[in-house]
Amino acid sequence: MSDAEFESNKRSIIGNRLERLKYMEQESNRHWAHIHSELYAFDADTVAQLLAPLDARHILLQREYPAR
Repeated sequence: MSDAEFESNKRSIIGNRLERLKYMEQESNRHWAHIHSELYAFDADTVAQLLAPLDARHILLQREYPAR
């Protein structure tokens, strides 16, 4: 994946996380999805701030040296 493609995908993910949902049911479903997956990443602003500085090198390092 090229750097441009990576940045485009990253912007898309951040945009999806920061999207303000139109209906309460959508927001509720998003929260329940986090609960069921045990992610608990409810604060979209924090998640977006954590993703913003990442580049492809970070992802490659994570694959090479996964957290234990």
